[in-house]
Amino acid sequence: MKINGAKPVRRRPKLRGPSREFLRYLAVAGVVVAISLIAPQLPVQLLKNFLRRRHTFDPSSFRQFGARLHKQGLVKMQQRESILTFRLTAGGERLAQQIALTNISIVRPPRWDGLWRVVLFDIPEHDRFTRDSFRALLERIGFVKIQRSVFAHPFPCDKEIELAVRVFHLDRSVILFTATTLSDDRRLRSLFNL
Repeated sequence: MKINGAKPVRRRPKLRGPSREFLRYLAVAGVVVAISLIAPQLPVQLLKNFLRRRHTFDPSSFRQFGARLHKQGLVKMQQRESILTFRLTAGGERLAQQIALTNISIVRPPRWDGLWRVVLFDIPEHDRFTRDSFRALLERIGFVKIQRSVFAHPFPCDKEIELAVRVFHLDRSVILFTATTLSDDRRLRSLFNL
């Protein structure tokens, strides 16, 4: 909607329940999922967790979720004979990454390898919202703040940081490196019970 010549605001589609779950599993399945309406065993194996909550396979429910996501521009849907194919659009991939970002966590290995993972970032003031969101994410997944834009964690987290950098579009603003010692090593070890 335009008000006084202003640009229209594009809102991110809100997904709840099954549609959100369907999009997430579609992303996990590798961007393309073909569902045979004749042989329902295929989707049962591909989307086991999705189907486990529903207890039965109902082709019309997949069609319904796919149609809803297609209408929102998140999925391309095609049907040839008895095969229904879903493909994530660029917007669908972005939203699936954002959903994945809300569920990330860093797994604690049985033994610490003695290396610190340090994240440095320099996000400009005009991107304050992005900077604050990235900082909040680091704190939520267990990083400890060393300085204003320097955070540390003792366990491997390359994939988690890579996902966050991709979702927040911070390719040139974030550096992740490993260090054997930090000046505040003793305090950090006690915080992480190492």
